Amino acid sequence: MALLNVGDKDRGLLVEELEQLGDIQSQSGDEKRYEVTLKGGVSADDIEAVMCFIIEPKQIEITTVAAEEAASAAEPATPVPSAPAEPSAAEAKPAAPVAENSTRQ
Repeated sequence: MALLNVGDKDRGLLVEELEQLGDIQSQSGDEKRYEVTLKGGVSADDIEAVMCFIIEPKQIEITTVAAEEAASAAEPATPVPSAPAEPSAAEAKPAAPVAENSTRQ
């Protein structure tokens, strides 16, 4: 998630609140954009509800890792060329000519 245009004082309070919701994996940035990675099973709506006691909804940008993983999984995988199959022993040998049986009368 990103905190947008949030001062140091409010940002500190918000990070403390986020620590109550889950494990903070990383945090960095400045007053203009401060990014926090939160690990936990908390919904975006729940995070926004807690944060909006301190800041406005337009100051929060929430993305989920699951959504990002789904987007990358939707990209087509690079096909791996397969080696041509070896011909079987029956295919490798030419067929013997068929002898014609002709009976003369």
